Amino acid sequence: ELCGYVGLKGCLPMLKMSHPELYASLLESEPMLQNSNSSSIISSKGLVAILNALLPLSQQALYSKNQGVSQAGESSLLSLAQISPQYITPILLDFCLCALDVSAIHTAHQAPAAISVISRLIQPGLRYCTKEFLNRLGFLLRLSLMGIDGNDFNKTIRTLILYRSLTGWLIVGNNHTTDKNTENGERDCSSSMNGSTKVGKNMVHHLSQITTSATYRKAMDELPSSSFFKQSSTQPETTDGNDNDNNELNLLIEEASSSLTDWMLEFLDRVYGLLRSTGEREKKARSGSSSNNGNVRETRNFSRVFKETMMQCFASMGYVHTNGQQGGGVQENIHALAVKSVARFLEEETLPFAVKESSLLCQAVAAARFENSSHTTTNSPGFDVLIPILTQNLSHDSNKTVIYRLRCLSGAVKSCSLHTLLQHKDTLKKTISLALASDDKHVMKTGCKLFRHTLGVLSECQVLACDAMPRPNTLGKSSELDNDPVVWQIPNTESLVFAHELLECHVLRRITKVGEENKSSNGMVLNIQEVRRCLRVIRYALRGASGIILDNYASSSNSCGEDIKNPHEQAARKLLVATLDDKTKCALMQLRGRLQSFVTLLVSFIASETFPQAYSTTSGNGTETTSAEVITSNDNNNNHWTLLSSDTKICKELSILSKLLLTHRGNTTSTKTHSELHEIWKGQQHLLTDFALYTAAEFVSKTLQRGQLYGGNSSGKNDDNYCASISEWKDGEDSGKTLPRRLICSRVQLFHNSLSLTSRFEIPKRLLAEQKQLQQKDIDGSNMMNDVDMVIDSSDILFSARIGRDKRASSLTQLIQSIAKVSNNVATMNQYEALMDGLFSLCCHSNTKVRQYGISAVSSSLPKYKFLLKNRLSRLLSALRLEENTDDDDNRTYGIPSTFAAKTMIDNQKKRKRLSEILKGICALLSVPRIGIMRRLLAKEEIRYEFVQTILDNDLVSLMPPEEMQALVHYLHGIFKSFKSGFYELKRVVGGSEEGLHGDCLNFLMNILEEGSGLRTTTASNKLSSVVENGTTVLENGASVVEDGTATSKIEQMAIEDTATMTVGKESSTTTGTATNQIKTATHWRKRLMTGFFLTSMTDAIDMANTANNSNIPTRIWNMTFHLLEQEQGQPLQRVILGLFARLVHLTNTSSSLSSSLRSRLSSQQMSTEAFCETFCNALVYDHKEDTSVGGGHDAQWSIGVADMLHGALRNVTQPVDLFPFMRHNQSSVVFKIGHAKLVEVFLLSFVDASKEGSEGDNESALNTASKHLLSVATKMAGAPPSEDQRNQHGTSSEIFAGVCRAQLLFQQHRDIESVWNTLLLPFLEDAIPKIPISMIGAYFDAIRYAIHYFHPNTYYLFTAWILDKIEASLWQPTAVVDTPKSFNNINDTNAASSNQQQGTDSFAAQSKWLYYCCAPLVEIDDFEDVIAMKPTDADEQQKQAVLQLDRNTVSTTKLPWYSSSLIQSEDTFFSNDKDDCAMQDNKQSREQKLSSTSSTWKLILDKLLPRLLSAIGHPYESCRDHIAHCLFRICHGHRKRIIMSGEQDEIGEDPGNIIVNKFSAL
Repeated sequence: ELCGYVGLKGCLPMLKMSHPELYASLLESEPMLQNSNSSSIISSKGLVAILNALLPLSQQALYSKNQGVSQAGESSLLSLAQISPQYITPILLDFCLCALDVSAIHTAHQAPAAISVISRLIQPGLRYCTKEFLNRLGFLLRLSLMGIDGNDFNKTIRTLILYRSLTGWLIVGNNHTTDKNTENGERDCSSSMNGSTKVGKNMVHHLSQITTSATYRKAMDELPSSSFFKQSSTQPETTDGNDNDNNELNLLIEEASSSLTDWMLEFLDRVYGLLRSTGEREKKARSGSSSNNGNVRETRNFSRVFKETMMQCFASMGYVHTNGQQGGGVQENIHALAVKSVARFLEEETLPFAVKESSLLCQAVAAARFENSSHTTTNSPGFDVLIPILTQNLSHDSNKTVIYRLRCLSGAVKSCSLHTLLQHKDTLKKTISLALASDDKHVMKTGCKLFRHTLGVLSECQVLACDAMPRPNTLGKSSELDNDPVVWQIPNTESLVFAHELLECHVLRRITKVGEENKSSNGMVLNIQEVRRCLRVIRYALRGASGIILDNYASSSNSCGEDIKNPHEQAARKLLVATLDDKTKCALMQLRGRLQSFVTLLVSFIASETFPQAYSTTSGNGTETTSAEVITSNDNNNNHWTLLSSDTKICKELSILSKLLLTHRGNTTSTKTHSELHEIWKGQQHLLTDFALYTAAEFVSKTLQRGQLYGGNSSGKNDDNYCASISEWKDGEDSGKTLPRRLICSRVQLFHNSLSLTSRFEIPKRLLAEQKQLQQKDIDGSNMMNDVDMVIDSSDILFSARIGRDKRASSLTQLIQSIAKVSNNVATMNQYEALMDGLFSLCCHSNTKVRQYGISAVSSSLPKYKFLLKNRLSRLLSALRLEENTDDDDNRTYGIPSTFAAKTMIDNQKKRKRLSEILKGICALLSVPRIGIMRRLLAKEEIRYEFVQTILDNDLVSLMPPEEMQALVHYLHGIFKSFKSGFYELKRVVGGSEEGLHGDCLNFLMNILEEGSGLRTTTASNKLSSVVENGTTVLENGASVVEDGTATSKIEQMAIEDTATMTVGKESSTTTGTATNQIKTATHWRKRLMTGFFLTSMTDAIDMANTANNSNIPTRIWNMTFHLLEQEQGQPLQRVILGLFARLVHLTNTSSSLSSSLRSRLSSQQMSTEAFCETFCNALVYDHKEDTSVGGGHDAQWSIGVADMLHGALRNVTQPVDLFPFMRHNQSSVVFKIGHAKLVEVFLLSFVDASKEGSEGDNESALNTASKHLLSVATKMAGAPPSEDQRNQHGTSSEIFAGVCRAQLLFQQHRDIESVWNTLLLPFLEDAIPKIPISMIGAYFDAIRYAIHYFHPNTYYLFTAWILDKIEASLWQPTAVVDTPKSFNNINDTNAASSNQQQGTDSFAAQSKWLYYCCAPLVEIDDFEDVIAMKPTDADEQQKQAVLQLDRNTVSTTKLPWYSSSLIQSEDTFFSNDKDDCAMQDNKQSREQKLSSTSSTWKLILDKLLPRLLSAIGHPYESCRDHIAHCLFRICHGHRKRIIMSGEQDEIGEDPGNIIVNKFSAL
């Protein structure tokens, strides 16, 4: 915050100089900026005072043992140093260096914090006080080396970060030359041609003027001599720029370079010791327990920091000029010494347990570049030194040594220059071949990594790591892209040819060697072990060279692909076209297609081995029976093919390869890793941000945007759309940046990687568009393909039973033998679709791990190919319904096995094991959230109906083996859970076929619930014929009649028929009684529960309308709801149906189309009966959470998915609503559910039929009848005996009272309100409150507040008087007569004295109840004053709106609370809708009348309650004293608010606040 004020003060002079007109307009719009006394502008004296106060506090916080406090102290010290760097930075450097000294051994815990502060002070120290920092640099380097300690992990990381930051701003072993005269020059604010821009001019200079001004120095001189802020040993540096200063600075830079040279070699020795200790720790850790996730994160973080530090250290030794000519160089002495040191370490020692860190060290050594003698190419001298050491005599070394050296060589290759790499290509080819041919799997895996990194360097564009070297003349100054672009390493012809040679040698030729020709059978014998190794090599090859293994491009008009929109793909294609000959280019273009063919055929063969196939056999008696088998081979010569499907490692490799071919474009990391790297970059940028400079730049940027001088066409480009299409980089200090060159290069590389990640989504779209174009042109490509290509291009043939095992083996053999030849096989969308089908088949594999691999690959790949989902949804649902797949051209399998055939497939243990495996895979596919299958399932009513039938129509669990039932229930619930989480955001289309399908779906759901509950059992059994032929039940007359006499639709008849014959695999009964029993027992409780949830979710307001299409739906739903609420007492289904009931009640009240006859029938026949009211109240009791304090404290042990279904259905009851938002006194009880009270309220108001004239008496009668029944049940619940449901019953009784009371007040307002209180509400409270235990008083307090919330106090005047009478009769008072104030109006002193002598007769607990309940009307009276102030309306008009509006949520629809004033309108504009000023005046008068109309309530409180409370302030019970204090506060606060609202002194008496204060003062 303080940096923001300083930045604002510093940027205003700059704006005044650069844009005087804009500056004048800014001061005119914001005059506070020109006032020196304004809070937006801080004075120099005030700034010095604040810094002087904060600096000691931040220093103490730095060395706190609390990590959070220490980090806050570190950040605050950096901010203070950025505000006044000339004064504070030297002080902090000396302060922190003391903690690193050897004499500070007793304060060793201070060293890590001190190192972190120094690492963040490097930039302000070099930028603003260069001499002071360079004078301390040698001392800092010498003391900080002790921070590299293998026994102190925390201090080591902080020290590495310090060195990373130091070498990011200073060159190691090279002289800086600086000219101070060039630093303060004026530069134009404009956009450069490379996309960078600046928003200010010389902003650092203007910010420095604040702390170098005369007023600031004067304020510094006025500080006391003991001030820590004044302890700087020297005065701030000046920027005069004379020759003496430059010479002195150059001399200090030379000394610093010498210190850095000596430090570098000592630092490397420390690193070697660190690697040795790391290896020892790793060895001990492996021998002991396995590391946890915390250790893994620490190890990854250490590796990242170590890599960045070493890369920056070696990059800072040399650089490449970027002004168009490569030049300049490396400080060869220090670099050569460093390389020799590393080479000696690698040659003398082998550390297998520190192989990763050693590899990173080699990567850093090879990163430095220098030009050759001809200045045409750049070499990596470090790689020239390392490669002989790392590749010498590998065939004679042990496997551990080989692995160690290969990993180090892989690291060196990653950062090696192309020229140097190509010079050693023969050595690399031999090394890679040696590693890939090794029989040891670890050596082979390490060779694959070397292969991958070599391909990546040869084929990918990347930013040179050595470009991160700091630039001369920029000590502490932010790096810029303007006139200093990033240097790239771009593949050339020789590197791409070498990459093609490696791919052809180690990928294509290796595929041809996976098997041997079998002359006896004219086939091929596969070597399973070689297949595994081959697939692994392909995987690493794809990860390294996918940037040049491109997709098919069908456009013949433009071979370069200039019309391709994706920049990453376009650049790669242009690179291949420009650098390669036709043969090599064609081979690389076709490589992806050939690899896809190979992977797809392998997957299809594995899928065919596990596909169940139905076949028919003839038994001895001549009858034909159906069974199933798995397509396997008993031929011993073909067992090698069968082993493919059972090899888990091969299936895993194929899953990964399919994912890479589908999604991988370029040698980039995954999206998750890219996001992590981006977050790390932003964190490092945040640590280096100068917040004063950043705030100034942001203020200038926004000001220029307001003046239309920044953005738009302000860049000076002729193209009007330039700025709309390009986002320019804010470059340098004049844009608020303080970044070293390392972070600039990292950000550019991250942006390049993001383009590669974007291409993963764009390329599939392009391929789909090309496929559609070819289909429209009717291009027949069959003559361009061979037989193998024809098979691969048709995934419906690959994953079909029509092609046998021999045909698949022949096609795969043919492909393997010809894969190294150039053909017309290119990657097309059909092949990608075949790969996706293969992954679908692996998701249904018999092995659990293989299914996991397949599902993981599908979840990563299918989001890029979402257009492939459209045709696969019906196949997934049909497989889940166990339907027979005809396997013809119009019914493709899409890699999904036939569940119809698997249903009859029984293993040796007589279990359907294979069916359960297939269903698990299908359910997992449907429930993966990333795929988005559920969103497509819910897109149309037709698919929704099909999905509901699929989930509910099949009794899949009963077909499973006992050990698989629980697992399948879990998988099925995963599908349902996806439905539950996504359905609430969708709406359905009204009208047309969609409307009819929705009605059929509701009828289908209601049929299931009615059949299971017995509603339709009688009807169905009466209509069933006495004879059932061939297992099919025939209905008499072909129709059924429901209880209300309405004929059922065709879909209902089908549902009854399906229900009667739904038992699969069992003999059907031939009698009516047996058929009826089947109907009763067919519906499982889980099926009914899911059906109830589906019905609750899919019923909407249109269904409750009385239309011709679905006239029987409202009646059926209501009758079924009433029956299930009564029948399912205490069951989960009752809670789901309660949610349905709540939804129906809300929809009924909001449905203007619901007929008055139906509303009257529901209220008179069902809802207002005593039996239903009791059932409804009991359902509310069971809807509470279990009381864990009773019965051992165990929560409910629900079955899988039950809790989710209950939670989803009951969202219709307990909607996410706060009871009293934005108020001083919030909800008091956790037992009281506002949703229940709201449901009772809306339930009662549903009896009101406003559309029927003359029905007011009937409405009132039905409302009163239901209210009496509900309160009668609530009275019984209030006196419930001790049990596990006692607490819930007490809470429900309060909710019932709240809903009944509010409904009555809404309906009876300005009618006979007194009769309602006296005959209905107060008698209930008289009976219920004494029964309620003290632990439940909060629930009734909330109930009372909810009932009277936002009502006029006169509405509940009788309740206020009643509660005050209770207090007056029961409250404790001292025996002696207490002097009472005599300033009350209409109070007789004698009566007051006699009243004070009375003693409370109730117990203290009862007195506490009455006092607590008395707070409720006081709180609401206080809040009502705000309501009147916001929007006064006429009382009669309010009542009219309350009756006419069927949606009676609260009265707040016409009376807005105080907190909404700022969100809507001011008070005067509320009356802007009136016709004239007279209406406005009438409304204001109405408000004054309302204020005066509350006088009776206030008079009652002041005359009756206040004296009684004051006389009982010495109550012996603590709870009563607390409630008395609360009541006194509410009286005082509310009365004073009333006076403020009215604008004049109240006429009812003296201010109660004065009376209370006087009473307390007299004690």
